[in-house]
Amino acid sequence: MQLSGYGIDTTLPPGWEGRIMKRAEPAPGEGAGPSPQHSHAAADGHGVDGSVLTGVSASAERTFPVVHLANFAIPDDRGDFGSGAVELMTADNLFITLFEYGPESVGQAMFAAEGLPRQLSAGDFNPKALQRTLAGQSGYQTFFTEGGRPFCLFIALGSHDNRAALAAKANTALASIVIEPH
Repeated sequence: MQLSGYGIDTTLPPGWEGRIMKRAEPAPGEGAGPSPQHSHAAADGHGVDGSVLTGVSASAERTFPVVHLANFAIPDDRGDFGSGAVELMTADNLFITLFEYGPESVGQAMFAAEGLPRQLSAGDFNPKALQRTLAGQSGYQTFFTEGGRPFCLFIALGSHDNRAALAAKANTALASIVIEPH
């Protein structure tokens, strides 16, 4: 299956699901909302409590693309970094988030790495890299810039013990992602 939106294209491996979305823009006068690391959102861009989530840095009042890829059924009610989905994973599952930040982040030290990592190994994953520790799971997180666009790549694995096989699956999904420059 081919996914395309907001200058990001990918071909999903067989049996995978994916979404490329952008949260609803805040109404004039509304703040930027919760930070993306702590938001829990439905796919329509609203928080569980009905608040509008922006998926941007707190200094901005605009939204940017979020890509979710998984080798299991992605629930509609999930946060930008997989809350609501990662709790459903089995030992053979993984969840990938590609989260874009605003152009003001380009050139900042945190986004200095160039290019989306496409070849990860078992050693890249660590239970302490999860947004929220879940027993037995493992994660990977990095920040980078590609095509003048700043991103965070976050991957949650259903099993730290199965990380070698899951890293290979993640690499297959990452290999097909194309980020168009701004």
